Amino acid sequence: MAMDIARTMVGHLQMDGTVQMDEMYVGGRERNRHSSKKLRLGRGAAGKQAVVGIRHNESGLIRAKTVEHVNQQNVYGFLHQNVKSGTGVHTDDARVYDNLEQQGFKHKSVKHSAGEYVKDGMTTNSIESYWASFKRGVYGTYHHLSKKHLDRYLEEFSGRHNNRAMNTWVQIVLVMSNIANTHLPYKDLIADPVAE
Repeated sequence: MAMDIARTMVGHLQMDGTVQMDEMYVGGRERNRHSSKKLRLGRGAAGKQAVVGIRHNESGLIRAKTVEHVNQQNVYGFLHQNVKSGTGVHTDDARVYDNLEQQGFKHKSVKHSAGEYVKDGMTTNSIESYWASFKRGVYGTYHHLSKKHLDRYLEEFSGRHNNRAMNTWVQIVLVMSNIANTHLPYKDLIADPVAE
């Protein structure tokens, strides 16, 4: 339900101008797992859900979604769905972004691996700040998210972020006007994701 409402509130217009793009991983800390369930030693993304996101520099709008893997196919698909060709895309130096120019975008990056976070006024700090806010919301409010419903939480958070400047009453009217068109049966809420 939150996902449907947030989608209506944000809309699906393609962004132009300049966007920041980044990825994050959502999941429990490895050190908190029982030893029989540990997936890796040290840091890494094993056992976590990958999420990609973009932030429109001019409006501050955020869009984010889960992906099976952070690879060029998923990243480019998400970009083409949400961002107009010719748009400036600012990223970190992750290799997944290496061919953005060939995809029709103007690409600039900061080299986090060398301690660079701002370069000629270009940064990814705003999208990273949003990830931090999302994770604080998870730890402070929800405590645990299932992979099955993670996209719903992402839509809720981005919807709240994107509409934070709206008058509260306008937000309430917008949500209430769309609530009648949303329906998530309990059996779907608790169903095994594999069975869906």
